[in-house]
Amino acid sequence: MLQVTDAAVSVLRSEVLHEGEPAQQDEPATAVRLRPAVTNNGRQTVTLQPVMGPEPGDAPTEAENLDVFVAPELAGPLDSGILDAQATPEGPELILREQSDQS
Repeated sequence: MLQVTDAAVSVLRSEVLHEGEPAQQDEPATAVRLRPAVTNNGRQTVTLQPVMGPEPGDAPTEAENLDVFVAPELAGPLDSGILDAQATPEGPELILREQSDQS
């Protein structure tokens, strides 16, 4: 099961759910869903989508204080991963690492 660190939860709350900003819609999203996507140049990527809840087949993650769901196509490949955040000069960046990594 994908693990989500507290640092990543903080970034997801501020950057994906836009918590703390004036509401843009009647019912703001309360969860985040990771789903596969393809870039313009054909590369596979992962998209972070604000949602109200899981879609059929989604896998829950281990995250404190935020519901994070993984699309079925990504659940297997991300099962042993950790979603984390690190500071960069451009702002916080989400990174994916293996659970065996200690960095």
